[in-house]
Amino acid sequence: MGIRGRQGPQWATSRSGAWRLWILVGGLFLLAVGLETRPGSTTTTAGAEPAESRRLFSGGQIEEVRLSPARASSSSTSAASAAPAKKTADELRVEGLPHTYFDIEIAGVPKGRIVFALYSDVSPLAAENFRALCTGEKGVVPQGREGAGQTYWFKGRSFYRIIDAFIDQTGANTESIYGGKFDDDAGGLKLKHTRAGLLSMANYGPNTNTSHFSILMAAAPHLDGHYAIFGEVVRGMDIAREINSYAKGKKDNTAGVEVKAVIVDAGACSDATCVS
Repeated sequence: MGIRGRQGPQWATSRSGAWRLWILVGGLFLLAVGLETRPGSTTTTAGAEPAESRRLFSGGQIEEVRLSPARASSSSTSAASAAPAKKTADELRVEGLPHTYFDIEIAGVPKGRIVFALYSDVSPLAAENFRALCTGEKGVVPQGREGAGQTYWFKGRSFYRIIDAFIDQTGANTESIYGGKFDDDAGGLKLKHTRAGLLSMANYGPNTNTSHFSILMAAAPHLDGHYAIFGEVVRGMDIAREINSYAKGKKDNTAGVEVKAVIVDAGACSDATCVS
């Protein structure tokens, strides 16, 4: 029997030839179906990665769509990048803390803003003292007190003790906002000087804190238990490092007010961005 509407090869016009043709076609079909549906099997070219399968709804049915390795990789990367990074508990804690800032000039050249997060939950005395010294809200130091006639404010003060790879130190040259020296925060004394960017009180011994503090440039474990940590730099650490760079190569790798690293403005921020 021939194929209707089409002239087949001469050998396919006989009955035996037709059967041979159908057997051949059927065998090839079954072979192809077996390869495609065999569990765990994929059809790839030599050395190529298997394509990724995706099941999609189409017309009320589930269709399997195979993606090339390049498209599969691109699709997975896009999905991963679209998901926002989950913040750590420490990052969330820091976001909720009070934030303050210094605007810095070095030798009259504006350098930008250093932003601080204050550990008011661990070192409440030191954190509030620092915050108020950033805003200047406490006014003028009364007569008979340390720094009399000056404002309780960091604005206009210089970094006066800069030690290479150790600290940048400054202060308001006044007593604390509490009217003298204040006690160490017990929680702050328990924190460790483990990294650059931490804020550490400067003092003359236990419970003698005023308006002076240091920004750490590196871990300093020998300070642990002697100076309360009360905050950290969250932006502008590059500026703090630039200030510190002026000490390298100086006598004892120490510099002072001659660097003219000045706090030209200081204040508080409504959030961690501290852009205004």
